[in-house]
Amino acid sequence: STLIIDSVDLHWIREQRSLGHLRGLTPQAVADTRQRELKAYSEANQVWVVTEQDRITLTQELPQLDIQVVSNVHPMNALRQNFPKDKKILFLGGFNHYPNIKAAEYLAQNIFPKILSAHPDAQLIIAGSHPPANIIALDQNPNIKVTGFLTDQELEALYNEIALTIVPLFSGSGIKGKICEAIQYGVPVLTNEIGNEGIHLIHQQEGLITPNPNMAKAAIAFFNNQYDIPAMVQAARVKLAQIVAPEVVQKAMLESFFPPVTICIVTHNRKDLLQACIESVLTNTHYPRFQIFVYSNACTDGTVEYLKELEHTDSRIRTVFANSNEVFVKPNNIMMRTSNPHDIVLLNNDTTVTPGWLLALHAAAYSANNIGIAGAKLLFPDGTLQEFGGEIKLATGIGFNRGKQENASAEEYQGVRITGYVSGCAMYIKRSTINRVGLLDEQFHPCYFEDADYCYTARNKGLLTVVTAHAIVYHHEGATSGQDESSGMKQYQAINREKFIAKHGVKS
Repeated sequence: STLIIDSVDLHWIREQRSLGHLRGLTPQAVADTRQRELKAYSEANQVWVVTEQDRITLTQELPQLDIQVVSNVHPMNALRQNFPKDKKILFLGGFNHYPNIKAAEYLAQNIFPKILSAHPDAQLIIAGSHPPANIIALDQNPNIKVTGFLTDQELEALYNEIALTIVPLFSGSGIKGKICEAIQYGVPVLTNEIGNEGIHLIHQQEGLITPNPNMAKAAIAFFNNQYDIPAMVQAARVKLAQIVAPEVVQKAMLESFFPPVTICIVTHNRKDLLQACIESVLTNTHYPRFQIFVYSNACTDGTVEYLKELEHTDSRIRTVFANSNEVFVKPNNIMMRTSNPHDIVLLNNDTTVTPGWLLALHAAAYSANNIGIAGAKLLFPDGTLQEFGGEIKLATGIGFNRGKQENASAEEYQGVRITGYVSGCAMYIKRSTINRVGLLDEQFHPCYFEDADYCYTARNKGLLTVVTAHAIVYHHEGATSGQDESSGMKQYQAINREKFIAKHGVKS
């Protein structure tokens, strides 16, 4: 199973910022929190953070960790049509969270009195559960109301009365829910850099972003109608929706579960085959994060023009246009190298894929930590089984494709099975495998045995190869290289067999 930690925020960062503001908090306590937190993160497969700044900070501490930005969720409510004329200011926060105590107290004692001097009709409402005695005491001021806990219905009604929310944080980490919620309800925000983390509102365009000592001046200008408030609110909502809207966060979650994959296709002419291959990938691939990387080996049959047009219309297509035919091994190495840190799928141009094929390859490859490579169930165009993995006798280099020309529905060709090797015509390679094994061995240039060599080399490094029946790929075997071992590219099958035996054969 995969262990994902949702950090919510980086707790030691919040504590570090709270030094001097929270009684009893010491540098050693912060260091202890940091050590415990980093230890927990390091034992996870992946960590979610809510801001890009948190991702950068955590990457500096744990550079090998898989860290993904998955923010909080705030659906945008219908934008209110009329902005309230009353000068009601809101501070909202649960007071079991100590940064809210300091911020509310500072707002009431240092910012709000200056606002009152310019606008005596202003009101400050402090809302949130578990207010301590010093916060409750602020209610003695006739212009300040401390509400305590509010239900969702009460809070929604309150937001409709609020002209401005002020958040003078001294500490905190991650994206701030109180600010997101205010924007969600169409309330303008006045805060500082800490409050603005992860949202990046532009001062005077999307909100008011200023240091705490300048907040009273900014609020007075706000109530003096010096800003285009409807435009400010709308701009803030547009920006925030790009970060916290449910569909945005859902997409980030899905993408975090699936590493980016580059599908590498090498082609030399045969535009008809390539077009059928690419169309099948674009139609039948439901994996959320993939791109197609095509290496054109000096094509002269219209393939170049086809790919250029396709690349222009689909951002998932990348291309290389070579001036000479480097066949298979070297082009794939170029694509594997330049697609770092993506996982890789080697896919022949004479294949067509079926629905769910890439999800199934990914699932098989990640079904255990010691699996490094996964291959598809290969079928002939007539639907008979071409290959369900293969084995090679290391002493002779003679291989066999398991199940060739048998019934593809037979029970022994179902599920996920360990195998000696899988064909490079539909081969999923995890990036962690590439980091451990390297690229294809170029002594097998231009083609043949490079796929088997890669699988057996991975096995020598403790990584298994599996084949999955849930990824079905049709392969026009021999459509590009022919069948005659005495001529053309097919002759390298015999040449590279000897190289394979020399590398992997039984040593006397």
